[in-house]
Amino acid sequence: WGIIAGRILQGAGAISAAVMALLSDLTREQHRTKAMAMIGMTIGLSFAIAMVVGPVITGMFGLSGLFLATGGMALIGVLIVAYVVPKASGALMHRESGVAKQALGATLRHPDLLRLDLGIFVLHAMLMSSFVALPLALVEKAGLPKEQHWWV
Repeated sequence: WGIIAGRILQGAGAISAAVMALLSDLTREQHRTKAMAMIGMTIGLSFAIAMVVGPVITGMFGLSGLFLATGGMALIGVLIVAYVVPKASGALMHRESGVAKQALGATLRHPDLLRLDLGIFVLHAMLMSSFVALPLALVEKAGLPKEQHWWV
């Protein structure tokens, strides 16, 4: 049951699209790129920290401790969004908010965009496969216990 609850919390945390939409509502157009870059850097830094801290927490408190820590951080995030982040004004209108159906189709079929999509897909597939292959290799080939994976 702990793993199921953890996966529910993980799914609830998969809100990057909503965060980007909120950011778009809360920033002026000339500052939006910088704000999105800051969020991207924060996500990358969080990922790097999680790769080191996750095995330490799991070693000290077990898998349930890791899920409890994730749930606690998710709750803190909800409270920050509810009480600290300013409310978005519904009256904002951005120049890029309209959808042109012909332009959307042409954009989705654009060769450079398709190449970029394929590259991102391969990058994410390799990253996800490393989550499976690397820990197994560390245990089976290198003889490194799970509790010490944060050393790598």
